[in-house]
Amino acid sequence: ETGRFAAAFSVDSGPTAHVGPLTPMLAAAAYTLFGVEHPLAELMLSLVAIGFAFASYVLAAQCLGLLGVPWTPRAIGLLLLLFLPFQFRLEMVEGRYWEMLPATCALLAMLAYVLRRERGGPLSARDLVGPGACSGAIFFLSPPVGLASMALIAVLTMRKARWPLWPVPALASLSLLALCAVPW
Repeated sequence: ETGRFAAAFSVDSGPTAHVGPLTPMLAAAAYTLFGVEHPLAELMLSLVAIGFAFASYVLAAQCLGLLGVPWTPRAIGLLLLLFLPFQFRLEMVEGRYWEMLPATCALLAMLAYVLRRERGGPLSARDLVGPGACSGAIFFLSPPVGLASMALIAVLTMRKARWPLWPVPALASLSLLALCAVPW
């Protein structure tokens, strides 16, 4: 465990191509700043993982609210998730290095956005560029989750925008994805 991007998990682990580059870069930064397996590095990575897990729980409760679920069952579910570890190892060990927690958080944020915009009026090209670009960034973080995000934006676009605007989020998504992927 050198803390370098090329060996973010252990000595001679090689490039971390099985996950996107963002979360291993975070781990590499923590290990570079504080040292490999230093308590401060481990604490920082754990706090980041806890933050993403907590944000995901809150966003899930918000999405349920946007779907019309009353506050009481949402609050009970949120309290259960906060005080009873769902999958402790996943949230506290793998979550420090792998992309599942930030990807889940990003997808829930996109779902909340789509649910809010579904209630509004028609979308303009300006309304579609940001979510399209965010979907490209999410794809760079986690390709399966990025595809789900793109599908959410595609459905929203087909429902709330005139047909000539349909390519706008796709072009924004592909543009941002290219900007992220080419240097990598």
